[in-house]
Amino acid sequence: ADAHKLTFCHSNVIFIDLQSTQGMAERLLRVLDDKEEDTWEIPRERLLRFLTTYLKLYPYTLVEYKPAYGAIFQDLLQDYTHWGYSDIDMVFGDLGRHIEESEWTDYDIVTYGFGDQQRLYLKG
Repeated sequence: ADAHKLTFCHSNVIFIDLQSTQGMAERLLRVLDDKEEDTWEIPRERLLRFLTTYLKLYPYTLVEYKPAYGAIFQDLLQDYTHWGYSDIDMVFGDLGRHIEESEWTDYDIVTYGFGDQQRLYLKG
């Protein structure tokens, strides 16, 4: 995957080009890396073809993988102390003005609710 800096973005923003839908499907299969392939019910290549086609037809399903992004993109995150995910319509600014020092140093996961804590979905 190639990293690209775009001129209309801040200098600390990079975009990673996964080259294709299959590139994303290959990354998603990383969640199975610790499993011996001979124990899989579906061969890896067949599963890759299925997942690639599925992502092309239903790209919104990628939101279901958000909790696994740390494992899926581990090689791209190794140089960072913190990472996160959010919806594409979010805008972030100076997080240091809103996040206390202890949240950066004392916790592995920090999540925030905005009156929707009773909902039954993953947050983080």
